[in-house]
Amino acid sequence: MKHDKIILLVGRSGSGKSTVADILSRQYGRYILPSYTTRPKRFEREEGHIFVNNMFYEKVSRSRDIVAYTYFDKHHYWATTQQVNENDIYIIDPEGVAFFRSHYFGPKQVVVVWLDCIWLVALLRMEKQGRSRNEIDRRIANDNTVFYDPAVVGPNVILHTDNHSPEEIAAQIEEVLEA
Repeated sequence: MKHDKIILLVGRSGSGKSTVADILSRQYGRYILPSYTTRPKRFEREEGHIFVNNMFYEKVSRSRDIVAYTYFDKHHYWATTQQVNENDIYIIDPEGVAFFRSHYFGPKQVVVVWLDCIWLVALLRMEKQGRSRNEIDRRIANDNTVFYDPAVVGPNVILHTDNHSPEEIAAQIEEVLEA
């Protein structure tokens, strides 16, 4: 089913973005945009991205078809207009939202959803996911350097994920989309 909106899920590491996106996909038929990245796979069957090399990135970046972009942990992450038009959910960081708003002129209405939670909850979630202490520290350091302020991003909706299940958050997002 084609949807006329692209949901940009924003929030610090551990806020529930991937979990909520998976629920929106499974329960509501929304398609998750797998961004391109130059990052190597963490494990053989890793999904969620299209893994490419730097040469591929250089070629695509010259085509001016990139509508979403961020650079994290020495790797490029991006999406193209075609990907946005064919999908419904994109997990993105605050800098990526600004880039997206200034580069995407396609037919989809953009709905920015900010998932907010306190640091302790985010830390506990990352530990529960089995992330290494080194990875958690890198993510927290990155989140501290990226300006995680909803007022700057200007989301359509802010949802607090501390005391709500991912299923409840996904249902709230669907209510916003259907309004």
